[in-house]
Amino acid sequence: MQRMKRRIAAHVMVMLVLAAVGVWLVVVGLDRADKIASVAGLFVNLAALGTGLLAARQVRHPSTPSTGAADPPPPVTSSGIQVSGNEGTTIVNTGTVGDVNIGRAES
Repeated sequence: MQRMKRRIAAHVMVMLVLAAVGVWLVVVGLDRADKIASVAGLFVNLAALGTGLLAARQVRHPSTPSTGAADPPPPVTSSGIQVSGNEGTTIVNTGTVGDVNIGRAES
């Protein structure tokens, strides 16, 4: 319940701030409001660019240390039909889960 009240309060605060900015821009006039909005848009875009660069950097260099050992791949399961012919054996898969190597089967 407390979380819901905080969420509603945050929404109300954002709406009040946006309404106040809108009224202020109407009071200062259309030309000046356009210039102010352009400058504000510049700073919002720079903040978005910085956030994107920071996120990309964290993806490349995660802060959590790696153990060095990768998780083993899941076992390959297949429910398919095996077809034999002149060129060798082919398995037609109807449902495959896991890593699959595509190529000729070794005899």
